[in-house]
Amino acid sequence: MKALKILVLSLGVLGLVGSQIWGQDPSAGYGTATPSSIGNLNDSDNQGPTTVPTRATLSEWILYPRDPGCCGPTGNCKSGPILLETYFRTGPEFTVGGGVFNNVLETGWNIGGGGRSLFFNPDADQAWVIDLGVSNTHYNSNNRNPAVSLFNLPYLDRSGTFGIGVNKSLTIPAVDVGIISLNTTFVNLSGGKEYYLRGDAFNKDNSWRIGGDIGGRYGSGKTEFVGFPNLKDTIGGVFLSLHSDLQIPFGKVNLIAGLRLEWDYIWNGVLQSQNNSDLSNISLLYNGGIQF
Repeated sequence: MKALKILVLSLGVLGLVGSQIWGQDPSAGYGTATPSSIGNLNDSDNQGPTTVPTRATLSEWILYPRDPGCCGPTGNCKSGPILLETYFRTGPEFTVGGGVFNNVLETGWNIGGGGRSLFFNPDADQAWVIDLGVSNTHYNSNNRNPAVSLFNLPYLDRSGTFGIGVNKSLTIPAVDVGIISLNTTFVNLSGGKEYYLRGDAFNKDNSWRIGGDIGGRYGSGKTEFVGFPNLKDTIGGVFLSLHSDLQIPFGKVNLIAGLRLEWDYIWNGVLQSQNNSDLSNISLLYNGGIQF
């Protein structure tokens, strides 16, 4: 009798639950989803809205986007990007003024390299430039006849006249010498301006720029003489330049190729004060580099 009561009670509970389920619209769970309804859906644990997955991409640090909008999407920044450029230069150096060296030296050959910092405007079509580099020029003489008189020159005699292994410092009162060659090495520092006549620093096609700079140089000069040891001296100079370059995009960098016309004046005291040792040059240099 007790078992019959339990059975009847169980059938009643099942009938009540079944009426609640069967009374629902079968299509209620299969309606068209809308953005608002998606946002209100919760996961099985009821922990928050469902997140719609997005496509994964590499970070900007790896992709390195190259565009002039350095200060945000509005493009209203007061200053533009800063780029670095390394370069290699070489070409002939023609003597055009000065004293003794201008009279006896042939055209020299210049070789150098360095780096440039370019501070662009927001449009990346103009830039102020700071240039730091080194250069070396070698000149041969076209006249080795004794043409220069030097006085009171220090001389280290290593002939062995004073004994085996004994060297003695002497002073030569006067000597006439011929010049074999001149070699100069400088550290160069200059500032200037760049203008893009076609494209800009971030152009996807080739760009064309022109520019100029002014600066100073400091270094050493070595002069070789006929029949006398070479002499060295600390030298300095100033220079002006104009250049024109083609800029070629190549992956994440720009290749630079162009020409540079440079005038300089060098103060040199190696031939003593009675001889004018200064030298002025005009150089025509090939300029190649990488901008990044």
